[in-house]
Amino acid sequence: MQIKICYDIIIHDNPNLVNVEIIKKDDTNNITNNSNNNNQKNNIVNSFVIVKLNENNIFNNNNNNNNNNNNNNNNNNNNNNNNNNNNNNNNNNNNNNNNNNNNNNNNNNNNNNNNNSNNNNIYNNEIISFLNKLIEIKVINNSSNGNEEIKIDEFLIEVGTEFREKKKMVDALKMYYLASRSNEKNSTALFYMGVVFYEEGISYGLALESYSKALLLNPNYPEALCNIGVIRKNLGDIETSIEYYKRALQINPNYSLVKNNLAIAYNDLGTKVKLGGEIDLAKKFYKKSLHYNFKYEGTYYNLGVLFSERRQIEKSIMNYELAIHFNEINNNNNNNNNNNNNNNNNNNNNNKNGGNQYVEALNNLGVLYKDIDNIDQSIHYYQLALKSNPSFSQSLSNLAIIYTMQGKMKLAKKHIKQAIKESPTYADAYNNLGVVYRDIGKISKSIKSYEGCIQCSPTNSLNAQHNKLLALNYSTDFNHLQIFNLHKEWGQSYLNSLNLKYGNNVLNSNNNNNNSTHHSITSNNHLINGINNSNNNENNNNNGKIQKEKLIIGYISGDFFIHSVSYFIEGILKYHNKEEFKIICYSNISKQDSTTERLKSYGHEWRHITGKPTMDVVQMIKDDKVDILVELSGHTCGNRMDVMALQPSPIQISYIGYPNTTGLKTIQYRITDSIVDPLDTKQQFTETLIRMPQCFLTYFPPIASSQINNSNNILPPPPVVKNGYITFGSFNVLAKYSDRCLNCWKLILDRSPIGTRLLLKSKPFACEDTKKSFSKRLAKFGFNLNQVDLVGLFPHQKDHLQYYSSMLDISLDTFPYAGTTTTCESLWMGVPTVSLSTPDYHCNNVGKSILHTLNLSQLVAYSDDQYIEIALALSRDIDKLILFRRNLRNLMVNSPLCDNLNFTRNLELKYKQLFNFHNNNNF
Repeated sequence: MQIKICYDIIIHDNPNLVNVEIIKKDDTNNITNNSNNNNQKNNIVNSFVIVKLNENNIFNNNNNNNNNNNNNNNNNNNNNNNNNNNNNNNNNNNNNNNNNNNNNNNNNNNNNNNNNSNNNNIYNNEIISFLNKLIEIKVINNSSNGNEEIKIDEFLIEVGTEFREKKKMVDALKMYYLASRSNEKNSTALFYMGVVFYEEGISYGLALESYSKALLLNPNYPEALCNIGVIRKNLGDIETSIEYYKRALQINPNYSLVKNNLAIAYNDLGTKVKLGGEIDLAKKFYKKSLHYNFKYEGTYYNLGVLFSERRQIEKSIMNYELAIHFNEINNNNNNNNNNNNNNNNNNNNNNKNGGNQYVEALNNLGVLYKDIDNIDQSIHYYQLALKSNPSFSQSLSNLAIIYTMQGKMKLAKKHIKQAIKESPTYADAYNNLGVVYRDIGKISKSIKSYEGCIQCSPTNSLNAQHNKLLALNYSTDFNHLQIFNLHKEWGQSYLNSLNLKYGNNVLNSNNNNNNSTHHSITSNNHLINGINNSNNNENNNNNGKIQKEKLIIGYISGDFFIHSVSYFIEGILKYHNKEEFKIICYSNISKQDSTTERLKSYGHEWRHITGKPTMDVVQMIKDDKVDILVELSGHTCGNRMDVMALQPSPIQISYIGYPNTTGLKTIQYRITDSIVDPLDTKQQFTETLIRMPQCFLTYFPPIASSQINNSNNILPPPPVVKNGYITFGSFNVLAKYSDRCLNCWKLILDRSPIGTRLLLKSKPFACEDTKKSFSKRLAKFGFNLNQVDLVGLFPHQKDHLQYYSSMLDISLDTFPYAGTTTTCESLWMGVPTVSLSTPDYHCNNVGKSILHTLNLSQLVAYSDDQYIEIALALSRDIDKLILFRRNLRNLMVNSPLCDNLNFTRNLELKYKQLFNFHNNNNF
């Protein structure tokens, strides 16, 4: 039978003496209720400690009033990087935990609240009251064996340790203190007092005092040095903690716990300096961390974050995978080694987050693989994260983004709603839900979701703010004045937030250094008239000459890849005059493709700004001495309105990417034309309008189209020739399918022969649930659903383009928000497009501007009835459809729309005129 020694303690607190009775007894595990009590009494050993009271306090009570609320900062990524579905102008929030944690950049805070609980108050009151009474100790040995010799200090430490193991911390602390008083040279007793003070969260101050006294008695006490290092780190003094760890390691070079603590400390120090912008120094400290423990997963995780933020994707992926690998190994080791040394302070606050970091690393790998367009791997890692933690809202939301990209709207909505259920205040999930609703055409719900995101996180919801403004362009619930005011209010609010973040001095410095002033439309009319009236004659007013060898033009965009914007910027980049202009492209894309490489091949300077902090990009543009900065994204995904708001260039312009005002007064101009924005337009802009002589767009036909047809650009005849019936269709985004638009399409079908079909192609139709939902909407308008085909997107551009010519006879433009790229694609593939114009507003007139440039004004309607009549008349004229199929592409090639060279020369003239005006007027 095994006997375990244990102790009971009885304290008799007399006026002048404290009589401490320590009873050492055998604790027999298998004693029954009928056991002979006399047998137990025979094994009792009594020891008495008598102490004399002290009138003066030994311990200062103030030491116990330290509330240590300390933050250990373990960087989590971010991402942000807001990784977005660029193809659909989605400002999705992919969360590299950071952000909300991801992947922005938030820190894991380990809060050590040491004196806030009722238990701690009890400890303080009882322990300090007891300790302050003691001044002198006398030991009386009443053991059954009178010759038994007891070293009272060692005996008391033994008693205290058994109490500590039984979680009787008050009794343990009393015994350690008695031991230290019975032998004032016993450093071990003081050390254990420090352990109890720390373990119970009683006081960091008393723990440090105890360890320091132990070190005075024994300077080569590695455990005490280690534990002081732990406390110093928890108090935020990482550098001092490292010094103590190193002293401990000098005494015991094989002290594995200290090595691990050094790895953690250098990891935290790396994160600390990284947040201060010292990236190279952070790398150095992370490297030192791995020197002391090459298996420490936290450092690999933070390196993954660092490289992700620097857009070094391969290095980031490697470090996240190492973090996952060693997390699994370390968890297995911890499970097999649960009996660790209890005499050292726990420095594994970081390890408490190990499970979270494991899931976050998996999530962040999903984001990175999505960024490099490896969707299968992205899904794989999101699913692994959810397998480890099914309620992890970031991965639920990020997986929903993938499903949204794929058109799997039912799955997307399911995962996002689950994310919100798991974390009702998770702002990014509301933003991503708004994207889903927008893509399936539920604009009111979309706007409401964006507002939910903004409400959850007013200061960290910029994507949702951009998305809301973008969604307003699709909405029929707001008039154009309301939409303008909302853009303008956003612009002012955003500038105010930047004032708070960077200070008025920074904003004023940017404006003053660049001699930049924004002008209202009214005050700038003389400029606009002068520039717009010189559209066709460069020698009109000598504006073609500039007082500078070369103008430096910057284009800043998140769309330098296969994207709608690239079709309209490529011709400009290809034909810019390098003798007179220096072009710098500031690329904010997350992935490069063949289009990116082709754009880069035109020989301009290229700056990658993805993930770079706002002020870094601002300074980069200022250092480049850009004369005119042209943003190409507006409020669509990948924009850098944060940079434009700080006005790094004296002249700033909005162009191509957005159908409305930006609302930012730091963007002075907007490029347009007199058809899409007529001189008497009722639409308001915070920018001054600069009108091109013809269409404001120049189309660069997709390279993929050359893979479809023969060398003579001969397209197949319209499908009606083979089918015997007309197929109308639209390939625009579902959000543009307004009720008014659907009603006109229904009337067109009603007045057409029975076999006529309507083909609608849009990303959400890849989802059967969305198709059913949209079919119900069509049924409410009275459509015969047997006449309607709903088709999702194709993965390859070549197939998408070929679908126009193989399936459509006539394209029906959407309204009030007209198509742009789809109209050009349709015409390029030989399919005529019928468009409806409302003269007062930009987004209603893009189709009209394109068709007028091609001398196809007969395809432009100005009322619903006229739109229907043009479509019906065209459907009855098969010969005309065949003629269009043969000639439309050549018509485009020979029109101003595709005359990239001449358009670029006209655009360059505008740049010169604006530069001269600002120079001559000392703006």
